[in-house]
Amino acid sequence: MCGRFTITMSAPEIETLLENDFDIKGTNVDEMPRFNIAPTQRVLGLLSHYGKYRFGSLKWGLKFSSHLAINTRIETIQEKDYFKDLMTYQKILILSNGYFEWDKDNKTPYYIHYENQEPMFYGGLWRKNNDVFECSIITLEAPKHLKEIHPRMPFSMKAGNAKKWLVSEGDPYRLVNPPNQFYVISNRVNKVSENDSDILKETDGTTH
Repeated sequence: MCGRFTITMSAPEIETLLENDFDIKGTNVDEMPRFNIAPTQRVLGLLSHYGKYRFGSLKWGLKFSSHLAINTRIETIQEKDYFKDLMTYQKILILSNGYFEWDKDNKTPYYIHYENQEPMFYGGLWRKNNDVFECSIITLEAPKHLKEIHPRMPFSMKAGNAKKWLVSEGDPYRLVNPPNQFYVISNRVNKVSENDSDILKETDGTTH
């Protein structure tokens, strides 16, 4: 699953990424970097609209009467028509540099990311709900090297595949780029109010 993540890039770095990779110019990005993004908070998203990329902030979580769907299992999308429609018409990319996961045995927190904290894009679904733009991060079964921490992972992509996610059809699994770096971090991350770069420091000195 994905219940907490980071955007470690500064606002100018994000603006440069948007211009170079998505031809989006003149965007003002506020309150960056953010080191402990939690459900119901605002996240940064990209979508394709009539051949052009659009960028903005959305609320993390699709609000239903009985629950808040911060994650949507890819298996659920394949089974339920409502999510199939969103997958067809309302896909989104959610910008990140890495995410947190707690192992299932002793709840030790890990920071999981690409090498050099390269930008990570999560495949997601969006909708407009009572004038509020909401989104959910798609999850799938984790590969062997991450399954030891948690059996699920966000639908993670690097920039090249991220563009294809927005406009292409066919088997989505071919676009996944599982992150390959992870290490143990402080339990400080458990508190949403902790939002500084120190929470990303390794606590045991070992990188995997």
